[in-house]
Amino acid sequence: MQILIGTDNPTFSLKKYTEQFNFLEYGDTYKAFVKKKTLLNIRKKAGDNFSFSLKAPLFIAEDQETIKRFSSNVPLLNKESLSNYGLFKKTQENQKLTEILIQEIENLDADATIFYTSNKFQPTKENIKNINQYFKDLGSYLKKDDRDLFWTPLGFWSPDIIMEALKDTSVIPAYDPLIDEIEINSLVNYFVMRGLGRYSKGYSDSALENLAEIIFNKGVDTYVVFQGTYQVSNAKRFNEIIKYW
Repeated sequence: MQILIGTDNPTFSLKKYTEQFNFLEYGDTYKAFVKKKTLLNIRKKAGDNFSFSLKAPLFIAEDQETIKRFSSNVPLLNKESLSNYGLFKKTQENQKLTEILIQEIENLDADATIFYTSNKFQPTKENIKNINQYFKDLGSYLKKDDRDLFWTPLGFWSPDIIMEALKDTSVIPAYDPLIDEIEINSLVNYFVMRGLGRYSKGYSDSALENLAEIIFNKGVDTYVVFQGTYQVSNAKRFNEIIKYW
């Protein structure tokens, strides 16, 4: 069992980061598209034993209002057909972005890719159908079978509806096991630790002990990404806690 611990927004150099953690959720790909040279350089600096997950672009997943808000600084988007982007729709525009996403995954040699959807992406019949078909197609496009795919939805997605949306795909729900009422039996887990109570709030030692217990009881490879204001301190403390398990 391998436990990968890290954050999604380090405020210090990659060299210093890799000395403390073995995993990073790389987020620059969420609101923009990153050049091949940049990603290859990041991978080289991090070393072969360091793990990345890559945050998929919001332009594939989000609603029109969100896409318009962030589209002005993304020249790759066709401004004449913004309505064809997002919501996992089967369009030429989303297909083009998916091809770019796959190149980014390969350039960074990311072990995992994670899709985030906001609470504006609701569990309508159309959205469930679109995301299911999109994830089926995405799994067939990837060149390496050992790349993990995850999705974490906000909003009113019940565990049953989440599993319906992911039926017959290779995508696994990402969640916070201390908060979310969903039970996943998979060969790998992705835990998104946003903080208890409020997004910016840290975790107590007892909460981190509970997290360690959950991970070791499940006994499978696990990505643990800490987010929010105290993400670095939470990740460091959790690194120390699991040494004694």
